[in-house]
Amino acid sequence: TGATALLYDANLSQLQGDADASAKGAAASKALKKALKKAATDEAVALESGLQALRLRRQCDGCGASPSENPEIVLRRCKGCDVEWYCDKDCQAQRWGAHKAVCERAKRRASKGGGKD
Repeated sequence: TGATALLYDANLSQLQGDADASAKGAAASKALKKALKKAATDEAVALESGLQALRLRRQCDGCGASPSENPEIVLRRCKGCDVEWYCDKDCQAQRWGAHKAVCERAKRRASKGGGKD
């Protein structure tokens, strides 16, 4: 399915350390959630497994902290774009220079009816 292809692309991007790994993970997560609503039981189990793997792999786009390594870490999405994840406001502020263009592009898409990334 398209969701499976997006999951594969997100996993590959993460392994390669691509700068857009968070955006690809967000797109895969969105597609998996949509596919889960329509899936048969066996397919739903596989899709849910992929979604859980994405959740476990999440990390702060600022410092790299991960809840899978430290359960006390709580990640929150950027409220502007829902693409990048941060453990606190300091990490988000430090990364703003690099993230600003992605965030503004996602806001423009959302305002045109395309939804957030």
